[in-house]
Amino acid sequence: MAEKISHQRNKEILNLLLKNSQLQVYELAEKLNVTQATIRRDLTSLEASGKLYRTHGGAIIKEQTVSWLATTLEERMSYNIEMKERIAKKIVNYIEDSESIMMDGSSTNMAIAKQLSKTKKNLLIITNSQPLGDLFLENDESDNSIYTVGGELLYGTQNTVGPIAENNLNLFRADKAIISTTSILPEEGLFSASPQESEIKKLMIKYSKEVILVFDSTKVGISALSKFNNFENIDVVITNSEIDKENLDIIKSKVKIVELA
Repeated sequence: MAEKISHQRNKEILNLLLKNSQLQVYELAEKLNVTQATIRRDLTSLEASGKLYRTHGGAIIKEQTVSWLATTLEERMSYNIEMKERIAKKIVNYIEDSESIMMDGSSTNMAIAKQLSKTKKNLLIITNSQPLGDLFLENDESDNSIYTVGGELLYGTQNTVGPIAENNLNLFRADKAIISTTSILPEEGLFSASPQESEIKKLMIKYSKEVILVFDSTKVGISALSKFNNFENIDVVITNSEIDKENLDIIKSKVKIVELA
């Protein structure tokens, strides 16, 4: 009976983290009407099973569980929402009206697209994500122009990849690129779950004058299959303030501007 109750409580903890991105131990204890010691034991068990990350005094949900398998866009948009929104609000300071911007498809960039579509005008967006392009079109008064590159459409991520997409990108040059990543190993570089998506990111970095890397702290230290950059040509990093100091210091040694949201 106790094991069944613990299993149900673990499911409730994960559901709460999906909705709230990050919660403290005392908040979980209050919501579930148990002691903080019980919550700490539950969090230790869930972390050991790879379902969340412990933080100082709390926990955050874990997005990526398999190094070569990308979760769906809908799943990723339900994770760490508050962190991604903070990152999106910070990036507004680095984008000007009427700039041309390459953006790869990701849940973080979806949050950024929502923010930019509300705050900037006359942007030219080049993306391999139809859902991201659609977000920029929602605001009729922004006068944004959208180019979505063709290619093989991946079911889970809803991004186009492959030779056709790469050939399309070869036709464009942009002021800036906003690049997301599945994984960051600070000593090694940036990784994607898909080699095909890595090629898209490489080209966007290559064909943009300035590159802004965006990621939330849950991406740091996890494994993904395909390396696409080792911090070369990254001009600005924007991440959330929960990133641990050791990894932050390594990243700061490689990139001149690191902005915390």
